[in-house]
Amino acid sequence: MAVLTRYENLSPTALRVIGAVEEVRAFLTPARGDPAVRFCLYAQGRTGSTLLTSLLDSHPDITCPDEILRRPKVAPRTYLTRRARQATTRAFGFHVKCYQLERFAGVTEQGAFLDALEADGWRLLHLRREDLFAHAFSNAFAREIRRYHMTEVQAPSTAPRIGVDPSRIVTNIEKRLRWGAMERDALTGRDLFEIVYERDLLDPDARGAILPKVLEWLGLRSDVSLATPLRKSVSRPPWEMIANGAEVRRAMEGAGLGHLVPEG
Repeated sequence: MAVLTRYENLSPTALRVIGAVEEVRAFLTPARGDPAVRFCLYAQGRTGSTLLTSLLDSHPDITCPDEILRRPKVAPRTYLTRRARQATTRAFGFHVKCYQLERFAGVTEQGAFLDALEADGWRLLHLRREDLFAHAFSNAFAREIRRYHMTEVQAPSTAPRIGVDPSRIVTNIEKRLRWGAMERDALTGRDLFEIVYERDLLDPDARGAILPKVLEWLGLRSDVSLATPLRKSVSRPPWEMIANGAEVRRAMEGAGLGHLVPEG
């Protein structure tokens, strides 16, 4: 269970110390050799990225530990190489957010960093979410209930209606727009596998159709059943779960985001 004592809320000093310990540990752990397949899932948070990495990690030939650059690293590429070489599986992958690269890996140019990854043999998956309001609400809901991910046991049968801070929703959407532009600039012209949350992951049947294609693209066995204990935390349309919907609508319209507000 991920709660709000997450890495984003630790002090900069604590983050640096933990990141340094992780780098030292990676340096001291014996390497097993380069995996045949290395891949990076480039995606913002609350896009289904943890669901996807959890599913991929259930494949017998894949190790996919999710956000391994979520704390500062002095030499992020070297750290990634060391982690990959310690895997006991044929493939190794990880998830990183564009803003993690910016904040924790000292990356000022996303495209140049992805160039370097590709030169090192990493393949790129890009996961994005089209509904920006639902994206922002997912983050607000997680903060409200103090859980970012849920298992079947933890997921409530009926999600509560909550009041959300309209300014926080607006700010979050504006960030998503900026980060989305950053991702598009960094990814233009690359050989990558594109995944859209609403189209490919939200529905279990669509998920069952896209996962074999991902595995085939990576050159791995696709006739494998993938599973995860994670369950969707937001079970109803976001506007049905907001107690102060009219206030949120006014704030979004005032910020020039009225086109993202559904009719009705």
